[in-house]
Amino acid sequence: MKDSVLQDMIEFKDNYYRILFKKFFKDYNSDMFPTDQMALVYLLLHGPTSLKDLSGWLNLEKGSLTTVARRLEKEGLAMKVEDRMDRRSILLSISEKGKLYALEWLKAFDVYVEELLGPYTAFERESIVGAISLLNAFMRQMDN
Repeated sequence: MKDSVLQDMIEFKDNYYRILFKKFFKDYNSDMFPTDQMALVYLLLHGPTSLKDLSGWLNLEKGSLTTVARRLEKEGLAMKVEDRMDRRSILLSISEKGKLYALEWLKAFDVYVEELLGPYTAFERESIVGAISLLNAFMRQMDN
């Protein structure tokens, strides 16, 4: 029986996360939890964010994200700031120290991906990266 599109998507999601991220976090020499690293990168790329939005992106319950936020604050990597649009809301913002760490992590991740793609030809690498970009664009369009 031929695999269904759903089976392919589930396998892709599992492989994408397990191979790209879990393996990288295991190999990357860091004392931080992977979720903390991902939260920092999100804050670097998106700016101050509500805990609700960040927990949704990380696929965490809000209570679990509170623990992440506390660890980041304790290490001086992030801080809570008042939302200028809604003074009742609090946003999590990356600190200068956090920016330096997140940029270092992104550079290391880029090197890691280049190593993974190394055995492929330039055309194949461009095709893989292009397919990922196309899938992301498709998903963003479906989300609107």
